[in-house]
Amino acid sequence: MLGYWTSHDVTAVVRLFVANLEVLDGIERGLALFGQPVVRALHWFNRNTRSGSRRNIAAHYDLGNDLFERMLDRTMMYSAAMFENVEDSLEQAQLNKLERICRKLELGPEDHLLEIGTGWGSMALYAAVHYGCRVTTTTLSREQYAYTQRRIEEQGLQDRITLLLEDYRDLEGQFDKLVSVEMIEQSGTASCRSTSASARACSNPMLMLLQAITIRDQRYERARRSVDFIQRYIFPGGALPSVQKMVDLATRETDMNLVHMEDFGEHYARTLRLWHDNLRQARQELEQLGYDEQFYRLWEFYLCYCEGGFLERAIGTAQLLLAKPAAHPDVLALRASGAHPAQPGRIKHPERHESERPACPFSPGRPHHARRALAAVRLCPGAGSVQWWLGPGAAHWWAHHGQRQRPAGIDSRRASAALHRRGRVHGDVGAAHQPGARPA
Repeated sequence: MLGYWTSHDVTAVVRLFVANLEVLDGIERGLALFGQPVVRALHWFNRNTRSGSRRNIAAHYDLGNDLFERMLDRTMMYSAAMFENVEDSLEQAQLNKLERICRKLELGPEDHLLEIGTGWGSMALYAAVHYGCRVTTTTLSREQYAYTQRRIEEQGLQDRITLLLEDYRDLEGQFDKLVSVEMIEQSGTASCRSTSASARACSNPMLMLLQAITIRDQRYERARRSVDFIQRYIFPGGALPSVQKMVDLATRETDMNLVHMEDFGEHYARTLRLWHDNLRQARQELEQLGYDEQFYRLWEFYLCYCEGGFLERAIGTAQLLLAKPAAHPDVLALRASGAHPAQPGRIKHPERHESERPACPFSPGRPHHARRALAAVRLCPGAGSVQWWLGPGAAHWWAHHGQRQRPAGIDSRRASAALHRRGRVHGDVGAAHQPGARPA
């Protein structure tokens, strides 16, 4: 973010490092260990107490609706989309996700849905408009609260949607279903435990759906003890749960059982790429609004950092459907469900254009390039006189001729093979999230 290095494909650089996590772990066991206690001590001040949660939420979500209106699509959904078809736009893919959530929860006009984490209101609006249920939704972000309140009033849904500016841990009431879309990551295990406790306290809803960004179970404990880039610069107080930890806590805190789970992390990679495209196209406009060059570089790296993690499957996105013993959701119908009638125009949004990014260099349309190109990293003036280039052909050259010149410990064969092997993810996103389908 300080401009010390540049790359024409930051995501590929991230993928190279993620493919060599074992090497990076070894580096951190050296001198870097001396700085970890200081970093963890500073991160301790970001813990999610009642007041701390408000500060942490404001630090990210209250950066200004102008920013998110330009980066997101018209639904203003800031979570993984579901691309049922290759040609789906970002907006349609977000609507696919909303529809699928509502079907999993089997919503109807008689239901009272509790949503933990309002966002900019699209989940609540969609459920009320398309399924006629009552919705109570809560957020700690003042910017999101004001934005959602305006949308509710514009669509005349004050009688169907109750919007709260409260900590979800303080909620009371009678609810039939509970949904939380990518809120648990704000405080990891603590949030998952509190969400489960809320489900128990709020009259024990029959069905609960949690969508969350997850870390691999094998790396959960290590991640829990460390502080990464996202926690330091993007989401203070955040922490990724693992699927196993979420299920363990939910079953410990409630009498609910996991009845359906869906992982669609590869769809998040495409979602992030489209957000990055929108951010890049709005760069000049954002600069005029006060988002300077350093902010842009920080957020560009944030989006690429996450995209690389999803493409390498170091992190994932899961929807977990939990049910009480008396509930019998039709999970078999979920496996057979396909397209649905939801259309972009059925929820009113501010008019804005979106565009698709050109084909990723690792897509099926460019297989030879995918085998050769890893990244192009250049250290800029002021960061040192050494330039490190990994251009087209570098991976191939390293794998066959670069034994002596290869940086110590970097597994270039694995990195090259990983990029080659994962080259199909952008071209076949339609089937990846279907229940029962195995990832490519």
